[in-house]
Amino acid sequence: MNNWWHDDVLCSNGAEHFRPDLLPDDSFITEAEMVAEARRYEAYLNSQ
Repeated sequence: MNNWWHDDVLCSNGAEHFRPDLLPDDSFITEAEMVAEARRYEAYLNSQ
């Protein structure tokens, strides 16, 4: 983790790891918002 809370979720496809920049337009996000957005992003990735 760092001071930019928007990238505190680590994603993996098995071979690669990356940190998506979630909700970058919000100046402050809560942990609950980050988890909800991470789940939405996960669903998006799994639908492709």
